[in-house]
Amino acid sequence: MECKIKEHEKLLDELSAHNAVFASNFSRNLESCAANLDRVARAVVGDYVAANSVQKKGAKKVLDYPLVIDIAQDLHAKLINGLSHITKIINFPKAQKYWRDVQSWGCKGKYVFIGCIRGAKEYVERDTKGQIIGAGFFPDFIPKVFPRTEDLMYFAIQQVKDLDFHGYAVSVETKFPEPIGYDGVVALKDLPSGTMITKETRGDGERDVVNIVSGVEKRVTNNLVIILGSHLRNWYGIHTIYPGSPSPCFRDADFWNAHAFIK
Repeated sequence: MECKIKEHEKLLDELSAHNAVFASNFSRNLESCAANLDRVARAVVGDYVAANSVQKKGAKKVLDYPLVIDIAQDLHAKLINGLSHITKIINFPKAQKYWRDVQSWGCKGKYVFIGCIRGAKEYVERDTKGQIIGAGFFPDFIPKVFPRTEDLMYFAIQQVKDLDFHGYAVSVETKFPEPIGYDGVVALKDLPSGTMITKETRGDGERDVVNIVSGVEKRVTNNLVIILGSHLRNWYGIHTIYPGSPSPCFRDADFWNAHAFIK
């Protein structure tokens, strides 16, 4: 607890060195503008419904739609201005690690391990059968090392079943004495000059569009990566297993804009 208190004191000192008041005032101002927009929009909608559902005597009331648009445009401009300032000073990797650490302070035993999440076996078999662009096991990895896919899944469960899980994706690495497959991800900066890069999905059923390169030799690896993630309720388990190096989820645009899958 004393260590955590000192850590928070250090964080407060760091925040004091920056313009923390700006972010606070900025968020309050946005909340005020959003509340005002909601108020005016509701009033306009109410007037519209009243004007069109009941015939009233006297002059027809003109609804002030431009006012709603003006408030929304002002809110949008403030949002762009404020976020532009914040993105210049924030350290995203540090912030991400900080909140992961905060999660780890929570009570243990909150999440329940269920082994392999539905669909994990199919993901692994795509890699063993070469049905997906990127990393892939050697064709004889199964049954040479593991007689069946189920045996590989059981092995992976034994590697991770006792780990603490705090709600965010975790990668676990296990090294084998001999190569087991190929690492199918490469940094764009490491590609030979003139390599053609295309944007496409990795295979059937995939939704994420990524960088794809062909004609580049894949690196042999003896590293096995096991990806743990959350599931329904408070369950968690193995999402997928593949050879190579750990890669972040596709929401990490910075990483995937700088890397590609090898076809």
